[in-house]
Parts: sequence; structure tokens; C-alpha cells
Amino acid sequence: QSQSLNIITKGASGSTIPWSDPNSGDGLYNGRPQSGTMCYEAMETARRHFQNALYDGLSRAGSKRSIVFFTDGIPSGGVASTEATQTQGVADQCKTDGIAIYSIGLNMTGNPSLTADQNTFLGNGSAGLSGRAKNGGRYFECGSVDEVKQAFSAIARRLTQSQRQ
Repeated sequence: QSQSLNIITKGASGSTIPWSDPNSGDGLYNGRPQSGTMCYEAMETARRHFQNALYDGLSRAGSKRSIVFFTDGIPSGGVASTEATQTQGVADQCKTDGIAIYSIGLNMTGNPSLTADQNTFLGNGSAGLSGRAKNGGRYFECGSVDEVKQAFSAIARRLTQSQRQ
């Protein structure tokens, strides 16, 4: 565990700064591996990367700004938790910022409760991350390796076919 933490934090021992911390965090290189599903932290970190000059949309005119959110669960605490509400707030900000969210819900066991929760939280409806963010994003429900491949192919197709020449 400590070796994994050192790899993730680039050797900064004892560092447990959230990835999305605007003052101290620096993305994946200064993160904290945990067992929970930290949806808010992941989404906010991804959204903040688009505020960086390299990804602000001005330096790459015509490029599509998007986040691919891939999870095998739901937010820690459930779909009605503070974690879920905060993550939905980030999706609302993505809508304003012109960032599409492509969400992939992995459910290899076919658990019906997990399927329902992922559809609610990640889905294309007004409460789901992809639906809230608009901007062409979409939710993909995946229960097999083939469906994961199809989801990533569909996302790649959407991103490359929408590029301006």
C-alpha cells in the first residue's frame, strides 16, 4: 500500500492531498488512493484540467472538450448522498463550460440494483451526469468486455467525427 502511494504521489511520502485541490493538488501525480468511489474528486479534477491553458479550448480550436467517466460502482454513500450531489454540481459546471461527459457504468455481475443506480446517477436523463452536462455526452451501460469495447469505440467515433477541419 505504501509503495502504491509513493508511486501515485511521485515519492512524496505522507502526502494525501485530494487530486482536485486547487492550491496543492496536481492531478494524478499527487492523489490519494482509497477504497471508496470518490466520484466528485475525480470529476472535479478532470474539469479543472480544462482550465489549464493547454486545454482551455483556445489553443486547440475545433477540438471537443470531454470527460470519459468510467466506474464499476456508484458514489460513496449512494446516489442520494452528498458525494453524488457534489458530482452532479460538477456536471452542471461542465454544461456551462462546454464539456461533454461520456459515462460508462460497468456492471459485470448484472446486479439489478447497481444497474438502476448507475442509470440514475450516470444516465442520459436530467439527473444523470451525461444528461446534466449535455454537450453531446452519453451514458453507456456495460455488462461485458464486448460492451466496454463498443462503448469506447462509440466515444472515439463521436469525438473524431465531430472535429472541425
